[in-house]
Amino acid sequence: MADFAGTYVEFVKTWWGPIAALVGAIVSAMGVFEGAKHLTRFIFRSKSRLVKENEDLHRLLKEKREEIARLQADNGKLDEELKVARDCLPDAVIARAESEWRYKNYERASRELQNWFDADAASVARIAISLAEFHISRTVPDPGEHLDIARNMLRLARAATPGNQEARDLESELDTVNAGLQEQLLLEGDSQIAWNSGMAPQRGDQREQLLPTIRAIDAVAQYCFNKGLYRLASIFGDRASDIALLDGPSLRNIWFVVERRAILYQGANPDYS
Repeated sequence: MADFAGTYVEFVKTWWGPIAALVGAIVSAMGVFEGAKHLTRFIFRSKSRLVKENEDLHRLLKEKREEIARLQADNGKLDEELKVARDCLPDAVIARAESEWRYKNYERASRELQNWFDADAASVARIAISLAEFHISRTVPDPGEHLDIARNMLRLARAATPGNQEARDLESELDTVNAGLQEQLLLEGDSQIAWNSGMAPQRGDQREQLLPTIRAIDAVAQYCFNKGLYRLASIFGDRASDIALLDGPSLRNIWFVVERRAILYQGANPDYS
C-alpha cells in the first residue's frame, strides 16, 4: 500500500509539472491578452478623441476664415460708402470745382457745384426753414437780430427750392406781422399786446420773472391764430409752452393751459398735417 501511494505521488508529480506549466502559460497569455486589449482600447480611444479634436479645430478654423472674409467684404463696402459720402461733402465738391477752375475748365467746375446743389437743395431748404422757425420764436420778447436772420433763412430756402410752398407761406405770414414784431407792439381792435426786451427769459428765472414772458408770447400766438397766421401761431405757441416748463411744478397749471392751445395751433398749421 505504501508502494502504491508512493508510485501515485510520483505519477502526479510527473504529469503535473507539464500541466502546471501549460496552465501557467495559458494564464500568462490571457493576462497579456487582457492587457493588450485594454491598451489597444486606450490607444484607439485616445486616437479617436484626438481625431475629433482635430476635426473640431479644422471646423473652427474654417468658420473663422469665413468670418474674416465676410468682415473684409463688409469693410470694403464701408470704405466705398465712406468714399462716396466724403465725395458728397461740400468741401470735397468745392475742392474739385477749384481744381477745374485752375485749369480753366469752367463748365466742369460749374457742373460739379450744380450737381451737388441739385442733390442737396431740399436738405438746404429744410435746414434754412428750421433755423427761420427758431429765430422767429425768439423775436418775442427780444427781436434783436432774430427777424433779419429768419428772413434771410427763408430767402435761402426759397432760392434753393423755388417751389417750396412752406417757405413762401411762412415768409408771407412773417411779412404780415413784421412791423409789429420790430416795434414790440401788436394792435387788435382796441386792445394791444406789448412787450420789451427786458422780459427775455434768463437761466435761473423763477415763476414771477417767467410769467410776463409766457403771457406775452401766448398772446402773440393767439393774435396770429385769430388772423389766420397758423404757422406763426404754432411757432409762438410751442415757445410759450417750452418756457412754461423751465420752472417745473410751479408753472404746471400755466403750462397745461398754453400747451393745450399750442396743440390747437399745431392742428391748424397745414405744415403739421
